[in-house]
Amino acid sequence: MSKRSVGIIGLMLALVLTLAACSNDGGSPSTASESSSLAQPQGADAGTYSASEPINYSFDYPELWKMEESGDPNSPVQFFGEGVSVALNIEEIGEASLDDYASAAQEALGSIEGLTVESQTDSTLGGEPAVTIVSTQAKGDTGFKRAQTFAIVDGYAFVVTYGGSGDRFDADLGTAQTIIDSFIF
Repeated sequence: MSKRSVGIIGLMLALVLTLAACSNDGGSPSTASESSSLAQPQGADAGTYSASEPINYSFDYPELWKMEESGDPNSPVQFFGEGVSVALNIEEIGEASLDDYASAAQEALGSIEGLTVESQTDSTLGGEPAVTIVSTQAKGDTGFKRAQTFAIVDGYAFVVTYGGSGDRFDADLGTAQTIIDSFIF
């Protein structure tokens, strides 16, 4: 099996796991104080998540969002706000390019029943070139929307998935973008 095939299989597994984790409509139960933190700007009221494996990286997150660490180095952490979540997935991909990874992501997303890719745009993650793919999926009476931003750094794909149902996605998109913008490698 080629390295590209192994990478695509790994990507599909990461996407499926991330999609399943992010499709939790309500995220974790939240309190009134958590609801007020959803639009919380980066700064004094933010926490910082950092790790040194597989490479050094860190990013800020809304301090009152619930953080769940998994112990899995490929899916180390997920954050929950009210009806939204942000998850990080890391995949070793060797020498694959960002364009190859974006093509594989489009292919993997296209194979998920009921999911529609809305857009693919160039972006950045931690100062590195990145791609953001926005998709929607019907779920009950409301649609579920997610944005996946990924960059390739030192042979690893870092995938940040932000997801939310209904109007929550649009309402908290600024907070998710603050998390993405705070990445440092």
